[in-house]
Amino acid sequence: MKIVSWNVNGLRSLKKKIGVIITELEADVACFQETKITKELMTEELAIVDGYRSYFSYSRARAGYSGVVIYCRRGLQPEHATDSLITKLDSEDDLSFSLPADTLKCLDNEGRTLIVQFRLQDEGKEKSLLTLINLYCPCVTGETEGRELFRLQFLQTLEERIKQLQKISYVIVLGDINISHKVIDSCDPGDTEEFLSQPHRQWLDKMLTPGPGALIDTYRVLHPCTKYAYTCWNTKLNARQTNFGTRIDYILLDGRLREHLKSAEVMAKYMGSDHCPVQAEITNINVKPSVKPPPLCSSYRFKAKQQKLTMFMTNANKKSHDDMFNSIPLSETGTNPPEKKRKPAKNQSLANFLIKEKNEVKQENESQEEPLSQSQLSDSSQSDSVIGGEKSQSQEWSKLFSKKSAPKCLTHQETCVLQTVKKVGKNKGKKFYSCARPVGLANDKQARCSYFLWADEVS
Repeated sequence: MKIVSWNVNGLRSLKKKIGVIITELEADVACFQETKITKELMTEELAIVDGYRSYFSYSRARAGYSGVVIYCRRGLQPEHATDSLITKLDSEDDLSFSLPADTLKCLDNEGRTLIVQFRLQDEGKEKSLLTLINLYCPCVTGETEGRELFRLQFLQTLEERIKQLQKISYVIVLGDINISHKVIDSCDPGDTEEFLSQPHRQWLDKMLTPGPGALIDTYRVLHPCTKYAYTCWNTKLNARQTNFGTRIDYILLDGRLREHLKSAEVMAKYMGSDHCPVQAEITNINVKPSVKPPPLCSSYRFKAKQQKLTMFMTNANKKSHDDMFNSIPLSETGTNPPEKKRKPAKNQSLANFLIKEKNEVKQENESQEEPLSQSQLSDSSQSDSVIGGEKSQSQEWSKLFSKKSAPKCLTHQETCVLQTVKKVGKNKGKKFYSCARPVGLANDKQARCSYFLWADEVS
């Protein structure tokens, strides 16, 4: 089973058809995050992919936000599916969570979770079920101040759900987790002690610590020392060009399935988003496909059959001979003489019309011309001088209010770019100039230099 996860940053913004992408990724199960689509805007082209069945989770908090989807090959049809982190599957007993119900509902309202569960046909396995959780975990940036508590509550609830699922099933957790686990997974970790002490990073560290119920990071298990294996870049800063990014996309495998892990890759060359896909392949996992897709499957919504072209042709052939005869114009039956064709009037060209008008105006002006007196010539020269003075004043004012030229950075002597502070604080919304090159490491001479200048300080 080959599993692929990718934050697409908008399903409708992809330049290729979704079926083409899944084929190129060679995925048996394709999991996408940040679909940014609502149920009302869902199209059959996105929902129905030949050879696959799709399951969507939409944001109920606001339109065009968050959202995840799973495309499963038909031979791997799941038995159960839910678009909720806190709603139990038919195979589960009642769930219990530590947070109050209103908080859980708020956490579950943004379309960040999608769970599908497969039935395994291997009788020798410890568990007969395999559960896959597709996630788009909350992110905290300077633009999302106050969301740290939301993120930690989401992670806490996710952990509780995983532990309860592991009692009856193997579990695979994947998606945009929005956490770079170790220093090796970040281009700019800063102070190591402070980096590792962050609560969300400690949560992921706990989930991956060996022991009962632990998950394994499929990529790091097989590539423990590989540097610069990033999955997300700031495209506004052209950071992908210098590979100045972070690894925040994961496929986390139930530790009990370690021996089934065959490969795991970061598909950094696959373009189309500010993230790249990640892939993992597990072997000797035999899924018993469900006879009927679970109710969440998109095919139930788009199950209307399309009429074939032959149906329209058959209906057309059913026309009677009388109908065909009556459809013939009277002029062709001989009862009405054909109407004589009118000769089209010659169109006068626009150029000829303009030339004619110009000549008429010129003749009229010549007939009215009289020699100017000395006083008229004097008045004309004075008016010319006034007009000239007005023009010079206008030019001075335009210089005063004209847009100032962007400065050049000191290191590369290249024109800077104008940017806006988005981080919450006293400078939010303020504009500044910085080097136009892509952001990168401090010792990378091809990357952005440290030039900075507030826009209102440009001389």
